[in-house]
Amino acid sequence: MKRYPVLILAYKRTTELELALNSLKQINPSIVYFHIHNAPENDIEGQRQVENVKKMIASYKGEKKVKYQKEPLGIRKSMYSALEWVSSEQEVFFVWEDDIVLNPNSEKTIAKYMARLEKEGGLLKLGEGRDSSVLDRKSTRLNSSHKLNLV
Repeated sequence: MKRYPVLILAYKRTTELELALNSLKQINPSIVYFHIHNAPENDIEGQRQVENVKKMIASYKGEKKVKYQKEPLGIRKSMYSALEWVSSEQEVFFVWEDDIVLNPNSEKTIAKYMARLEKEGGLLKLGEGRDSSVLDRKSTRLNSSHKLNLV
């Protein structure tokens, strides 16, 4: 299977991130981009959790790039920041939130979707038909004009 880059939008969920990273082993990404932002300054527990996520990301063994935003961005700003960052380096890539887990043995279906994505110029709707069980949450895609589309 061809290897593709993956962008992971991480925040403060260590358990979920660990599960997501374990499930990603199925598709053996060429590189994982980790985008993480801080919790608000009045959320001491959240900041502690973000620090734990940063340690987990630092221990990731595969090829990776990390962008850490010190300020709390919120979901929308974080997503746009991450998409702008990775799309400046990659044309085709998966976008993963830190709590998305692949169903077991999904690698062939993922390979098929990614081949279609490349062929169809970056536009693809996941979760249709018999392959709808590949992901356990809504998937995110970037169209050819780099506008965010939620499917």
